[in-house]
Amino acid sequence: MKLTLDPQGIAPAEDASTEALIEAAWDARQQHFGRRVGLFTPLYLSNDCLNNCLYCGFRRDNTDAARKTLTVEEAVQEARAIEAEGVRHLLLVVSEHPERASVDYLCDVAGAIRAQTGLTTLGLNAPPYAVEEFRRLREAGYDYYQCFQETYHPETYREMHPSGPKRRYAWRVEAMDRAAKAGFRRLGMGTLLGLHDWTFEVPALVRHARTLVDRYGATLSLSVPRLRPAPGAPLRQAPSPVPDDILTRIVALYRIAFPAAHVVVSTRERPTLREALLRAGASMLSVGSKTWPGGHAHPDRWTKQFDVVDDRSAAEVREDLVKKGWELEP
Repeated sequence: MKLTLDPQGIAPAEDASTEALIEAAWDARQQHFGRRVGLFTPLYLSNDCLNNCLYCGFRRDNTDAARKTLTVEEAVQEARAIEAEGVRHLLLVVSEHPERASVDYLCDVAGAIRAQTGLTTLGLNAPPYAVEEFRRLREAGYDYYQCFQETYHPETYREMHPSGPKRRYAWRVEAMDRAAKAGFRRLGMGTLLGLHDWTFEVPALVRHARTLVDRYGATLSLSVPRLRPAPGAPLRQAPSPVPDDILTRIVALYRIAFPAAHVVVSTRERPTLREALLRAGASMLSVGSKTWPGGHAHPDRWTKQFDVVDDRSAAEVREDLVKKGWELEP
């Protein structure tokens, strides 16, 4: 199904029905992915953080937080535990603390995991870096870089990030350019849906993503996380809520705007909605998420980043998807 794009070529016209969007998104998904679904698991390396984001359990001023940065050996143990669950694709997640989670540390972690596991893909969700630091991370073995802008609305960005290095809006929004210049060709992007009006955020992200494709030939992963409660975070409810039907529309819009990109849905969403979003154009799911350091291989439960909704194991998700006729990417 073909839809007429808006004058900016960003997305279908606003009056297009959700059903029409889903049909067009499904056609695009079928063309590029068929019924394939990619699965990955996040591995949280650290919850030590210098930032004070109002929505995050890792925030610096959360004095009740139990802090932990995994050693390189503990990170390998965690990766092995995830691999034992049948997962082949790993996303390392690190908070912003240049001393406790330095670039040297991240390079050492990547080298050790590459040497001691059979994991296929290693991604990095991390703060922005300079070009030379990004180059070192790419050479250390990371396949792609992910960094969410959280919100493209400057005033909301300042309000949500009152202190810490993350407060620098321009440094963050330009991180993708620096990563691409350093050799990263796959870039993971997203906004934290609920912080600001989605009708502003979605076109802003699409414009940003299209610039990266045009400049660098970037391959994209576009994520759609919604704000969830987090321990120790003062922001308990979304200022601009995104209900299920709008989330479905956003997924379809991203698929139509970028037919070959991965559209990613996390364990922030319940299982039935995650499958519905696959039918609306999503192509990748996180599985078995533990949003604190050491959640897979170690019994200690350190402070988590946010509450998970889909708490099924990776094996349970795989079994359910296969039963329903989805094909899993190797």
